[in-house]
Amino acid sequence: SETGIILSLITLGLDVAIYYYNRYPSKLFLSDVGSLSLGAAVGLVAILGHIEVPTMIAILPYIMNGFHSLVSIGKLFERHSLKERPTIVMEDGLIDSNPSPKAPLTLTRMILAERPLSEREIVKEMVKLTSFSSVLGVLTAFLCQVSL
Repeated sequence: SETGIILSLITLGLDVAIYYYNRYPSKLFLSDVGSLSLGAAVGLVAILGHIEVPTMIAILPYIMNGFHSLVSIGKLFERHSLKERPTIVMEDGLIDSNPSPKAPLTLTRMILAERPLSEREIVKEMVKLTSFSSVLGVLTAFLCQVSL
């Protein structure tokens, strides 16, 4: 719908501005307030634009991340209450998956399952994954429009 397109473009403009300051190496840290606000904006666009299903497809990596973390810990948790971090920084600066079974299973930890990576490489992998799911979301939106 037109409302969804307008709200999507507004949110995209905000995201581009945030990306400018948050690209590697980041000069801006959004923290939970920024992340939750962006998530609320995406939810608002989905509901008011009547594009709930395509949005769910587009944000699937983040849904998976939350689900895996929740299941691996077994309860809702605050990041500060974790005894084990999902990743560890090695002496050479590379980031590796924490082998401890008590560490939460996160998307980053799964990306690092094969080998340690630099922060830049992890960001590239996340961008690839997010881009792929976003393309699938757009295709889903297109297919939903065609079927109507």
